[in-house]
Amino acid sequence: DASKYLDAVVREALRINSPGLAQMRTALADLELCGLRVPQGANIFLNVMTAHALELTPDYLQRYGPQVAAGGPVPVPSHLDLQAVRSAFKPERWMEPDPAK
Repeated sequence: DASKYLDAVVREALRINSPGLAQMRTALADLELCGLRVPQGANIFLNVMTAHALELTPDYLQRYGPQVAAGGPVPVPSHLDLQAVRSAFKPERWMEPDPAK
């Protein structure tokens, strides 16, 4: 059904390019986030677009994870890697499997 596929395409487009781009929070207590110490009162910025744009594949994490954790440069940030964005665009993820197949 074309309307179901259109719905899946719209959902996938919104996943990759969300209209709600970011959230800001303030740490209410000292905490550790992804191995980094965040002191009470620090501002935490969550880029929703980046978080939903791509799956962090084991390959990406293996290549760039240590650099990112060490504060080093990453050649192409995942959300700006257009080839990766294109390959991550999969409307089918929103569709129910066809029981007839």
